Amino acid sequence: MFAGLALALLASIVVFSGCEDNAVPREQTPAPPPSALSINPSVATLNSSNTYAMLVASGGAPPYKWSISDPSLGAIPETGAGAITYTAVAAKQGVNVLSVVDQNNWTAQAFICQE
Repeated sequence: MFAGLALALLASIVVFSGCEDNAVPREQTPAPPPSALSINPSVATLNSSNTYAMLVASGGAPPYKWSISDPSLGAIPETGAGAITYTAVAAKQGVNVLSVVDQNNWTAQAFICQE
């Protein structure tokens, strides 16, 4: 009787070995998608008494790369930061488009209207 019990115990050890967590493939849970990339404010109006605009990128995946469509109207710092300050060129009028791109190549835009 003990021999039969010992044989059954040995069989259960052989059958269940290799069932550790790392040996059994599990379904992978995908990472949640990042939130949409955006710039706040999306529109800023500047004039002779207000020549600066603070813009903040949110969502997406940092670091960020900022660019402007018309450097003759204003400037932004070269940075990977999520917040930048746009500085308008005095007495220049027009619309400058600011773009930000994250590490996944998602893009968002904001508009600076200079009066």
